[in-house]
Amino acid sequence: MKKKISIAFLIVTLIFSMIVPTKNVYAKGIETLEVSGKNEKIAVSGNTQEGVLAVAISVFDENETKLLTTETTSVNDNNKFEYSINMQEGKYTVKVADYDGGEYISKKVTVEKLKEESNENKDENTNDEDKTESDTKENNNVKEEANKDEETKDDDLDSCK
Repeated sequence: MKKKISIAFLIVTLIFSMIVPTKNVYAKGIETLEVSGKNEKIAVSGNTQEGVLAVAISVFDENETKLLTTETTSVNDNNKFEYSINMQEGKYTVKVADYDGGEYISKKVTVEKLKEESNENKDENTNDEDKTESDTKENNNVKEEANKDEETKDDDLDSCK
């Protein structure tokens, strides 16, 4: 009797496993990744597969031994994302994956120092300002001389009357 119950239980289990649909679960991922480093910032952007709602962005040191920061950002309706992270000058590895899990895509990036306006440019700007001031003064002088000439002509006309 116990054998018949065991066999019946196995048969029912097999039937249900064939009838009940199984849901395929697969990891969605990152399709493209672009990173750049300028002005003490890392700019991260890319495309994801459809269905990815957010991405996790992790920044490691150059040797990938120390996690420096992890950020998250949403993915728009066109399956695109972009994010900017403030970082000091140096070399880093950026890793990005679907926030819900999946394979990381990584890229290396070098962050450049914040570029300040050079002294040459400041001098040129100062010279431009000086030129503008001197041009304005020169124009004012020309206008004053023109006004004097007109006054002299008016006086000459008055004396002729």
